[in-house]
Amino acid sequence: MSADPSERLEPSKPEPKKQSSSRSGSKGPRKGKASVPAGFGKGAYVDMSGVRHQARVLAMQALYERDLTEHDLQEILERMRSGDDVDLPASTTETTDEDETQLEDIPQPVADRATAIVHGIIEHQDGIDPLIEKAAPQFPIPQLAAIDRNVLRLAIYELLYAPDVPYKVVINEAVEIAKRFGGPNSGRFVNGVLGTISKDLPAKRKHSSR
Repeated sequence: MSADPSERLEPSKPEPKKQSSSRSGSKGPRKGKASVPAGFGKGAYVDMSGVRHQARVLAMQALYERDLTEHDLQEILERMRSGDDVDLPASTTETTDEDETQLEDIPQPVADRATAIVHGIIEHQDGIDPLIEKAAPQFPIPQLAAIDRNVLRLAIYELLYAPDVPYKVVINEAVEIAKRFGGPNSGRFVNGVLGTISKDLPAKRKHSSR
């Protein structure tokens, strides 16, 4: 699951900061088929229509907006629950799968789980970020692209605090989301960092994979 140690990790370039969360006048998401990341399907499956997958996408969106704007977290979460757009780069509307083109109709279980994930990540962020810095010391967290940074935070949170989710599923989901929403190197970078971090997971955590 982890990248070849000899392969240099390359995150995508950071997005410029922005203040507005409005996308008024923009066209709706275009349907598209995401490419399959390396190692995908080997012991794990990403269910694009599943509650957990959609919750991860929404959580990443909320974290992204919180990172790049001064918007209040509660405001972001309330808007997320109501189905209003969060502040994502234009590229995120170009790789949206058909099952996510109607996210304005967010089921309550998806909104609830996404909210819980965001709160969990923020609560444990002081312990999560040092793991990213240790696994990729050549790329300081402030210099990482916001998508890469928050996909990693989300995945590490699940690796450490969501033992009911098999660790291979956590990594495959993170790589898939990074490839779809991040830059050309995002999937490989996220895969490499999580592969390094997963080496230090307790054996019991790895054996929980189904």
